[in-house]
Amino acid sequence: MNDESLRVLIISQDFKHIGGVVETAQLLISKFTGKIDVSHGALGRRVGQVGVKAYVQPLLDMFNFFKLTRKESFDVIHVNPSFNVRSFVKEFFVFMLFCLLGYSGKILLFFHGWDPDFFQKLTSNLIGRKFLLCMLRRAGLIVVLSSKYRKSLIDIGIDEDKVVVLTTMYNKADVPSSPEDITARNSVLFLSRIVRKKGVFELVEAFEDLFKRHQNLHLIMAGDGPDKTLLEELVRAKNIENISFPGYIKGAEKRKAFEQSSIFILPTFYSEGCPVSLLEAMAAGIAPVVPLAGGIADIVIPDETAIILETVSKSSIISAIDGLLGDTDRMKLISKNAESYAKDNFESAKVCDRILDLYRQIKSKVQ
Repeated sequence: MNDESLRVLIISQDFKHIGGVVETAQLLISKFTGKIDVSHGALGRRVGQVGVKAYVQPLLDMFNFFKLTRKESFDVIHVNPSFNVRSFVKEFFVFMLFCLLGYSGKILLFFHGWDPDFFQKLTSNLIGRKFLLCMLRRAGLIVVLSSKYRKSLIDIGIDEDKVVVLTTMYNKADVPSSPEDITARNSVLFLSRIVRKKGVFELVEAFEDLFKRHQNLHLIMAGDGPDKTLLEELVRAKNIENISFPGYIKGAEKRKAFEQSSIFILPTFYSEGCPVSLLEAMAAGIAPVVPLAGGIADIVIPDETAIILETVSKSSIISAIDGLLGDTDRMKLISKNAESYAKDNFESAKVCDRILDLYRQIKSKVQ
């Protein structure tokens, strides 16, 4: 197949937004430009939009997609929803629009997030299950970030050949070289949205105790979110030292945070997809501490490429970090294993090749 003739439209939020889905779409566009005929379509609220404009924008985007597909023809429409209420409603209308425009069987649905409770609620009754099946069977392929999510779709009746487990990816240029001695560093890095369900309060409470035993230890709480101010107030009220809140970081500032850190921690309660920050940390040779939540279970090997939190609690976080700080040989081994595993499996060039192969599969099925 001549890939240069392959025409793909990738749908995501506007690139001025931040987050893993936008970063993934940007990477795909940059890696595919010159290899295939690839375009981007923005969907949803633009940065700075509020009120009526924010609600009307998806309708305007759908009208633009209608005009675009009347003028141009695509082999694949790549849509990037999450399986939660808000995203499902918005992307459902876009998905059905493309089906009505003749793109049934040509749509790649890449689910970047997954809410198990919403899935259970939707599929627990006959009408909801049939509705979902009718929708998903119109896709060419469905990509999920966890083998658990794949099984959930197959169990309700989706053809197993249609559901693919894939990871997100990291950009090699965003990741510093692995250090010769990871144990010489003194920072623990959290890099995600600062919300309660990411275990941020448990982490700060754990660090309060850890700092008493490791006086040079520093906690970097990188990211923004609705609970950031409340967490900062808690740190000030308890007078906990050596915690910094740099906000959302990228580029040189993010590389510096990686270069300062020996441990990456994401003590999340969420059923995560495949956090890009975790992949980046692994590729940078930083020892990860994570629960086996959602897609994380598919991208780490317990006690080989990561330390696993059995529960997200103050005591389990203390035990995991204390264990690594007290066993430098173990930290070095996990650092080395994580770096090698990430570079072999999650680097953007490798993942983009897998996605390109999925585009080829969809095109060959409808020819």
